[in-house]
Amino acid sequence: MADSKSFSVSKSGGKSNPNSADSQNTGPGLRNSGRQNSSSRKEDKVQGKQFTVKKRPPTKVTRRVNDVYIGEGSSFQSQFVKCQQLLDGGQKVIYLHGLGDAIPRSFNLAAKLKEQYKGSLDFSVTTSTVKLVDDLLPTDNNTFPSQNYRTKSAVNIKVFRTVDLP
Repeated sequence: MADSKSFSVSKSGGKSNPNSADSQNTGPGLRNSGRQNSSSRKEDKVQGKQFTVKKRPPTKVTRRVNDVYIGEGSSFQSQFVKCQQLLDGGQKVIYLHGLGDAIPRSFNLAAKLKEQYKGSLDFSVTTSTVKLVDDLLPTDNNTFPSQNYRTKSAVNIKVFRTVDLP
């Protein structure tokens, strides 16, 4: 599920310092007000103009059989069963990918798999930061669309067998 935040014009009149924390997270001329909204589309004022913010889904670079993308949309149990099916179906390695709020769920899933398989599995963790893009669509015809860039934390967990099963 895409999270959504409210943006407003920065106090510097739309000009932002490229080294400030606000400009790194929300782009030039935008300031994160910290308010949460459950919708992935909303209207905001940016540099005095109305825009609808449409958050693009993150790109999935790899799409292998043994990749499992963890999100809040599916139940934990169904994600666990999918991992079990992959491991029982002969996969020696599976990769769990979690982004933002799904990071704790990814760790819980890896720990539960290790517990379920009684020590015949282990996992290694890699963390990263992913750049995401929001489209700013103007509500009037006199303004051009633009984009806003933001970053989110990501985790990739490699779950692998430590003992070969016959």
